[in-house]
Amino acid sequence: MQNFLNRVTKFLKSSFSIHERSLGWINLARGFIIIMVVYRHSFEGIRNSGIDISAYRYLEVLNNMMYTFRMPLFFIISGILMNLSLKKSGLGQYVRKRAEYILYPYVVWCVIQISLKMLLPRYVNGETSWSSYLDILYNPREIEQFWYLYALFNIMALYSLLKIKFRINPLLHLLIALAFYFIAQYTFNHGIRLYFINDILGHYLFFAAGDLASTFVLDPKNREKIASYRTFFIVLPVFLVLHYYYLTNPEVLTKPFMLLITFSGIIFAVIVSFLLEKTKGLQWLKVLGANSLYIYLMHVMIMAANRIFLLKVLKIDSMPVVLFANIVVGLFIPIIIYNIMMKTGFWWLFSPNKPSQMTIAHVKHNA
Repeated sequence: MQNFLNRVTKFLKSSFSIHERSLGWINLARGFIIIMVVYRHSFEGIRNSGIDISAYRYLEVLNNMMYTFRMPLFFIISGILMNLSLKKSGLGQYVRKRAEYILYPYVVWCVIQISLKMLLPRYVNGETSWSSYLDILYNPREIEQFWYLYALFNIMALYSLLKIKFRINPLLHLLIALAFYFIAQYTFNHGIRLYFINDILGHYLFFAAGDLASTFVLDPKNREKIASYRTFFIVLPVFLVLHYYYLTNPEVLTKPFMLLITFSGIIFAVIVSFLLEKTKGLQWLKVLGANSLYIYLMHVMIMAANRIFLLKVLKIDSMPVVLFANIVVGLFIPIIIYNIMMKTGFWWLFSPNKPSQMTIAHVKHNA
């Protein structure tokens, strides 16, 4: 058993070493986010499959609490890192690389997920038809988790274009983004469908906030201010009070006040990530953070298969058991699959460009 655990640890460390290209706290934050994403999609999948969750109110509370800031934090981190990428490559190459890294796998894995749902309609939640392939272009919300990747690429491309070509400074950009956010709220509250444009309008603000905060957050001089227990204990009660208010007043989700709740969660998560990096705690989260894209692409399909196996084959319908099992396979099986695909020539599932022989050799050596 110990030998098996050692092999798993070595495998996960090798996956981390391949992908760790950013600041440590950022991969810790991404690790937190991807756990929250997998938790929510596992919880919602179980609820939609008909399992009784009424006895597990605390699990639903946790699901709702994490919902307020998990995806905005993803956009914040991308905004923080944008300037580093632009300085390295320039606007044209930045957009091209983002298309290869985000837009390409978005299309590929949307097609895979839609096709699997069409082939197995009896076993999956929701309906799928041939028209679902058109949703890839304009209505990604219909393809479950994939909306985020489409919104992220479009926001990155639009924001960087306005920043470089039109020289819009981060503060002005933030004001424009605020206007976008309230337009998105208005259209949502009045049932106006703008399809993928609504996701751009609603999340542009967080990318802009990340860009504005990047100078402060990335400055090594400010690291001790952020990664301090004093800061943590100042922010913690604000985070708890605002989220308690949200949980007891869910209608606030569609109100401007929701921004305060969301940013309290974002700031709290960033501080925790800085503290963990400083104290070297929960470093395994970096493995998940570094592989968060691959987890995001595959976790819904893997959890659906696992849920079907537990419910239909093993006849296990315990909510906590299914939820925990789904989270574990949803987080770690995609990392394993990615490494296998890279070693066996299926790199095209993740990138339009064949990796260099050095990269392939590195994957084979460490896996």
